[in-house]
Amino acid sequence: MTKTPTSLDFDAALRAFQMKPVVSSQISEIGYSPAYSILRVQFKNHSVYEYQDVPKEIYEALEMAASVGKFFNANIKAKYAFHRVS
Repeated sequence: MTKTPTSLDFDAALRAFQMKPVVSSQISEIGYSPAYSILRVQFKNHSVYEYQDVPKEIYEALEMAASVGKFFNANIKAKYAFHRVS
């Protein structure tokens, strides 16, 4: 279960994201906060979304997927709560 962050903890966790470029026609970068199980996804159109309660194993599988977009659509997009960051 994910712990509930305070606003200060949450801000620190967001700054700690290390975004990694990926090869995808839709997604440009992905990052993960293990402290809060948050997956951050930046799309090619520059929009950024965060997906909550994503297990580390799912993030690691996304990183290693032969098709990042297909893995994202099949295993993350409609399965985790999300919000748009920018």
